Amino acid sequence: MAKRLRSSRQSGGDCRRYQYDLRSKAKRLKREDKDVNLNDNQLINGQNCEELSDLNESNMSQTLVIHKFTKMPNKSYNLRRRGAQNNNKSGRRSGEKASTLTINHLPDDCLLEIFDKLTTIHDKLALQRVSLRFEQLVFRLLRAQKLFTVGSTFGENSDQMLTKAVCSSVIKKCPNLQVFKMPGFYTKTNLNLYNSRVGDREMSKLATSCPDLRELDICGCGNVTEVGINHVITGCKKIEKLSISFCHEVTGISLGKLTKNFKTLSLNTNDKTPPLMDCLRSLTNGSGKFITELNICAYNELYSQDNILKLICNDLPLLQTLRYSIPSKGNIKYGMFGLLTNLTDLVFDCNSFNLTDTEMIKIMTGCNRLKYLFIRYETIKDFNTLTDYSLRKLPQFCPNLEKFYFHAKDAPLQSATDSMIECFNQFPRLEVLSLKSFENISDDSVISLIQSCPTLSSIYLLNCNKVTNATIDALIVAAKSQPNKRYKYEIRSTQMKTRKKKLPVNLIDCSKN
Repeated sequence: MAKRLRSSRQSGGDCRRYQYDLRSKAKRLKREDKDVNLNDNQLINGQNCEELSDLNESNMSQTLVIHKFTKMPNKSYNLRRRGAQNNNKSGRRSGEKASTLTINHLPDDCLLEIFDKLTTIHDKLALQRVSLRFEQLVFRLLRAQKLFTVGSTFGENSDQMLTKAVCSSVIKKCPNLQVFKMPGFYTKTNLNLYNSRVGDREMSKLATSCPDLRELDICGCGNVTEVGINHVITGCKKIEKLSISFCHEVTGISLGKLTKNFKTLSLNTNDKTPPLMDCLRSLTNGSGKFITELNICAYNELYSQDNILKLICNDLPLLQTLRYSIPSKGNIKYGMFGLLTNLTDLVFDCNSFNLTDTEMIKIMTGCNRLKYLFIRYETIKDFNTLTDYSLRKLPQFCPNLEKFYFHAKDAPLQSATDSMIECFNQFPRLEVLSLKSFENISDDSVISLIQSCPTLSSIYLLNCNKVTNATIDALIVAAKSQPNKRYKYEIRSTQMKTRKKKLPVNLIDCSKN
């Protein structure tokens, strides 16, 4: 019995030594050839297993060692095995092929929705070069397009700058255009060459290709002359809105050919443009006298604005919207605005010389349909003739007023007091109140207005230094009592303190935007 045990121990020792030799040999082979694949490793392991089994099949310990040795797969096998397990856990079968769906499998309606989200005409035109299908889809999209806008008159948008070639391409491919806005400030030029800007030739193409045009904005297009404007007015009989601000070569003679469909004219002038008076005379000589909206801004009409004001108030009786921005010089009486009895929106600049309590009452009594009133008021030192005597009568003469803006420039308006705000409680439809540089306005009158005016949703108090955090507390209470109504406010005062509490969701602080 002892001999048998001794012989089994010797055979076990020989097996372990042989196993060690095999491992060292495998390591040496691995160093020589690192690119051995999985099949070769399994073959080597199988051969080793056969040699070990031939030594002593009856030895249990030897069998355990052999079993452990054969269960040693390499690292690459483990990684592939883990990846297969993850794929099976995620619900994807190992033999399943990846999806081959591309953008060409989408229907035409879906592609048209995607293409319509592109903001620049350059991207839409570039899509036509992708494939024949894309070219046909973009062609359908451009033919159905009725609005084309390039940038904005105020602000930078270099991605939407318009070249002369692109302008011609748009006019050719969009025959159903109704609104075409291409301010000259965003008309791209090559090396700032004057001859490369949009001019009369493009206006002639526009009049021929787009007969349904209703709105045209060529503000700042200095290459457009009276000939181009004549092409547009004679070719586009349905035109309703026209902006020819800062067009140095446009004298306004063609404005007399406008039809009765024309409603809106925007005209800004400076020292390089023809006089504003000449354009307005041409406008009133034809059907243009029936327009309902006029936006004018002039910096070179300081001494002729009395005649301009008389011409507007006497010869344009159907005006409903007037934006009048001409620097005041001299004793110009703005009470003539009261002759425009159909006005609903009025915006004008003035100073304490030409807007007194008497002139303000004339405006209110004549323009009793006003819904929007914006006054930019410049106070002349030691000369302030506008008080809350006239402003308190606003609810009496203009009961339909919805938005009231009164911004005092340079110097605060000290003659307006809380009694003016208290009278605003009588407005049944007041939505927006904006006051600037009203030093004698306090919390009591503002809080009373917030509580008693149910339609008020926006309040802006700028440089009103007697207003405190109590006004914001009143707005918070109003916002919580009407959770479905959105409130906006902006208050700038020296008495304001920073707040740490969160505002209601429907109360928006516009000063943080």
